[in-house]
Amino acid sequence: MNRRSFLAMWPAALAVRAAQDESLLNRPKVAGTLELHARRGRDEQVLHWEVAQTAIIICDMWNAHTCASSAQRVGALAPRMNAVVSAARSAGVMIIHAPSDTMPFYEGTVHRLRMQRARPAVPPFPIVMRCARDDEEERNFPIDDSKGGCDDPIPTEETGPPYPWTRENSAIDIIGFDGVSDKGQEIYNYSKQEGITNIALMGVHTNFC
Repeated sequence: MNRRSFLAMWPAALAVRAAQDESLLNRPKVAGTLELHARRGRDEQVLHWEVAQTAIIICDMWNAHTCASSAQRVGALAPRMNAVVSAARSAGVMIIHAPSDTMPFYEGTVHRLRMQRARPAVPPFPIVMRCARDDEEERNFPIDDSKGGCDDPIPTEETGPPYPWTRENSAIDIIGFDGVSDKGQEIYNYSKQEGITNIALMGVHTNFC
């Protein structure tokens, strides 16, 4: 390619880049306060969170599962969860979808790029992909996790990777200014960049996931 043809293509390349950047706009900061009724054990309290500082992270609401009972629970909960998430999104809350192990499905989408391109931030401690098991803490779980927590009458052995899940359950919308990431560092980067200090975690097996 000679210099003349390169210069002729340059404005078009800039226009494509500008269009891509335009599509990665982050959610507008909305004024307002959310009232939450929180409970820890027997203690209850009312919390007030600024909308602009709040995000919901949807954890591992997959389209399939190694455990049939788990897949059934996800399928039943997903439409109701979508209603809650839709209301929160309409109020200005940031929605982050975190279906682990499925990022190839979302590669190149604006929702994935939005998280990947957030400014790097240094966390107060290292963020790892998976925390080490703590036998002292986990031995008192109120459920039997000997077979991965699966409560099928005849549990199948959990194998993978690859796993049967390939994306988030399609009953949950990923639209607008939503983000997609299964990486703690990316989510931390985005939260720092956007001033998010309050996070609500949603899922169906959040005691494990």
